[in-house]
Amino acid sequence: MAYTEFRKSYGDFEIVIPAIDFSELNSDEAQKTIEILRRYEGGYVCTNLCPINDQKKARDAIEIKIDRDCEGLEHYIADVMGDAVEECDICFNPYNLAGKILRKEWCNHMANEIEREHFGHANQTT
Repeated sequence: MAYTEFRKSYGDFEIVIPAIDFSELNSDEAQKTIEILRRYEGGYVCTNLCPINDQKKARDAIEIKIDRDCEGLEHYIADVMGDAVEECDICFNPYNLAGKILRKEWCNHMANEIEREHFGHANQTT
């Protein structure tokens, strides 16, 4: 089953984060990644994936798609949105409320995608 992109509407514009391919994770890595993503409360997502068993494959999957320069999701959004949203990188910084909410919803989306791919179902909590 293919992974799906994440979409979040902000009235006049929509943020689309491409699907992240977590197929390289084995079952144990997938389960641990799901647990970490569901516990996300703030900060950088890839940093949250570091402490428990160093989820390198999950971090690499995210970085390959959206963070090759290690500048963070807010810079990816700013690059994609261009001039459509002023100060986009500041608004969606992981330490601002909008950035935390966006990342929390994105983490839940990714956890659901991993769960569906690796275990055949998804917990639809958001």
